[in-house]
Amino acid sequence: MEEKPLISIITITRNRASLIHKCIRSIQKQTYTNYEHIIVDGNSSDNTSEVVAAYTKKDSKIKYIYLNYCGAEQLHQGFLASKGQYITFLDDDDEYLPHNLEKKLELLSSLDSTFGFIYGPMDYFNASSGEFLYTHKATYEGGKEILPFAVADSVVCGTPSMMFRRCAFESIGGSYIDGIGNNFSDWALATKALAMGWKVKRYDQSLVKIYQHPLARLSDNTIKGVEGAKKMLLFHSYFLSVYDDVIKVNPKSAAIHYRGLVGANLRLRNFKEACKNYIRLLKVSKTLKNLVYPLHILIIMYKE
Repeated sequence: MEEKPLISIITITRNRASLIHKCIRSIQKQTYTNYEHIIVDGNSSDNTSEVVAAYTKKDSKIKYIYLNYCGAEQLHQGFLASKGQYITFLDDDDEYLPHNLEKKLELLSSLDSTFGFIYGPMDYFNASSGEFLYTHKATYEGGKEILPFAVADSVVCGTPSMMFRRCAFESIGGSYIDGIGNNFSDWALATKALAMGWKVKRYDQSLVKIYQHPLARLSDNTIKGVEGAKKMLLFHSYFLSVYDDVIKVNPKSAAIHYRGLVGANLRLRNFKEACKNYIRLLKVSKTLKNLVYPLHILIIMYKE
């Protein structure tokens, strides 16, 4: 009988002792059982290690790694410790549906080797009430032909919904892209995979529950204050630089990044740079939203 392939599930965490139970238990309920769950703790100061230890004593599938730092390197260390042919992810406060691994493996293993990864829709819930909020849909699939759309917006994203072939994830660095402002960007990760020639396939059924609550996430994309504006500058400048060849052919794909630079520079009081990027924005996309965008940011700044 052919041995079933090993799936590595990587969870990065920090100070989420009260929430990580949900993540671990949902993985333990999977219908596909040949997996390893690697939890990488980025210097937690709470009792995360004790909480996870209670599970590792009873469940040999769980591996716990403690680091004295946090960041994109957490995911890389998890990947280096992994042994699976397939790599997937779950945030420390979210849940897989019981057939998550089974369904994702069934799809990815059925595709030819040019398909490096898959992704799908994600259902969002209020963490306090359990109320269903909305579904983040997955619409795009293919290879380099969808790269302009991936550069233009975060249309291929949602790390908890993704599954990579090991060779594909390794080829893009085995981690999030560090030093680009948002160091946990699934958007940047998926776009890099497409740019390197990997194809992506979407599936239609949500296999994960994402919970929204007031506690901070490692993967939180929210931009706040001066430091947040500096990170936004890095992030959008990264896209404009790395995907310059794509943008030259598809100028409108730069709009969201010029808009981001306008907002960041306004917050940093770099009005000259904000003006330059505002002109660039209108050259590629003169919409009402873009025309009034600086005013929108200034009103927000006034209210803060």
